[in-house]
Amino acid sequence: VIQFTSAILTFIVGLPVFYMLGYEPFIALSLVAAVLQLIPVAGPALLILGLAGVEAIAGNIVFAATVLISGLLIVAFTPDIVVRFTMADRTTTINPGLYFLGFVGGLLGLGAIGIIVGPLTVALMMETLDIFSDL
Repeated sequence: VIQFTSAILTFIVGLPVFYMLGYEPFIALSLVAAVLQLIPVAGPALLILGLAGVEAIAGNIVFAATVLISGLLIVAFTPDIVVRFTMADRTTTINPGLYFLGFVGGLLGLGAIGIIVGPLTVALMMETLDIFSDL
């Protein structure tokens, strides 16, 4: 559910971003970004890196940096982070702040796989503390 919701939000967010960047097939690029959102670790970052790489090879270094920064921040990361924290708040008993701590800590400590392992570790620690507090 989280991945599909994130994919839909990625499509919606990608439309104005790709349009404002001046890409003619902005609907197709948004659709590709949404489909790539279903890939757990890489996601639409693959598309953004490819677009920035093509622009850099063409000699548009400043535009490549613009595509890279705005694409990664707005299209690749924002929908995923917004959906994950909203769904975590609604579906679990984990405080969104702790979820964010696990997300960032896992990402910084373990790399890309830490996006999944970090919040899972926080949830396991909270459940363990809950079990021991009942004793």
